[in-house]
Amino acid sequence: YNVGDLRGLLSIKLPANNFSDKIWQTVTQDIMWHSIGFIMIFILVTILIKNNVIYQLTHIADAIQVFAKGDYKCRANNFKGEFGILSREFNNMADQISRQQDNLHSLNQGLEQKVQKRTAELDNKIKELTQTREELIQSEKMASLGRLVAGFAHELNTPIGVAVGSASLLQNKSKHINKLLEQEEVDEDDLVNSLSKINKAADLTLSNLKRAADLVDSFKRTAVDQTSEDVRKFAVKTTIEYVINTLHNKFKKTEIIINLECLDNLNIHSIPGSLEQIVTNLLMNSYIHGFDNGQNSGLITIKAYVEEQNFHMDYSDNGKGISPKVAEKIFEPFFTTNRVGGGSGLGMYICYNLVTNQLDGNMLCNGEIGTGITFKITFPVSLMEETIYEIS
Repeated sequence: YNVGDLRGLLSIKLPANNFSDKIWQTVTQDIMWHSIGFIMIFILVTILIKNNVIYQLTHIADAIQVFAKGDYKCRANNFKGEFGILSREFNNMADQISRQQDNLHSLNQGLEQKVQKRTAELDNKIKELTQTREELIQSEKMASLGRLVAGFAHELNTPIGVAVGSASLLQNKSKHINKLLEQEEVDEDDLVNSLSKINKAADLTLSNLKRAADLVDSFKRTAVDQTSEDVRKFAVKTTIEYVINTLHNKFKKTEIIINLECLDNLNIHSIPGSLEQIVTNLLMNSYIHGFDNGQNSGLITIKAYVEEQNFHMDYSDNGKGISPKVAEKIFEPFFTTNRVGGGSGLGMYICYNLVTNQLDGNMLCNGEIGTGITFKITFPVSLMEETIYEIS
């Protein structure tokens, strides 16, 4: 030691292992506590962010679901950040859809009003067309009855004319006999000859008057039936013959033969007027279309019979015929191939409606060009054995 200038050196010796262990322990504890703190802060921040994100996403998703179910007034909250962009885009889309929905609602109301107006107009048109169709059908029925009257008048004119001529002869011969009786002497041969002519004239008058009476009875029966829808029992063959007789004036100057195949005792319970109307229209259809208004010769066959409580009538002619396409449309209203000739297109339509609606049956048509046409009619009936109803 130097006392004047005190200087010294102090050295401490420590074990190296103990010192490094303490330092490492201290550092490790600091790192652990800092790490725990960081992790806690991270977890806390993550939870806060997660809750906020889930809340915003859930809110927007719920708004979308409510809007999709039809609540077009539903809107999402205006969030900040990226979810704010999403919510604003959703709200903008919702506003556009709502405006479009309002426009569609207005258009729908306008369309509904237009549809209601058009429906009302169509209903009125349908009513007018239905009324017009019914009027045309009635007109066609009256036209058919008019043809019946015309034929009857022509047929009735012949026997009445003969009866009038015979009555005139009777009157002349009666005057001649009176003159003979006024004479002092009577020529026996002349008297016998006059009486003989009177007897012949009387017989001729009676027979023609009887024929006229039969025609009147036939016309009365047919006219009443065709204007009535009453159900009664009647003889099928007699009824069809009445129709053929009333149309005799149309067919007698032609070479058209009408062949009726039906049992004399076939009596049924149905509507005779409908059957007569059907037969009338079918005959006139053949006369006009099948045989060119009676200018061509041919054969019409009507076969009537009953099987299993169903009446069947097979009507056919060997006239010009029709194509299968025309046969498919022949029962449609106003369909005709003779529009230029004045055809109304209601004859076959009336027949079809009488069979299907009034008689609850079925009517079919088959035809080929050049081979004629065939109608098959079927409807349910009741067989009757009693005496036929007579019209007084």
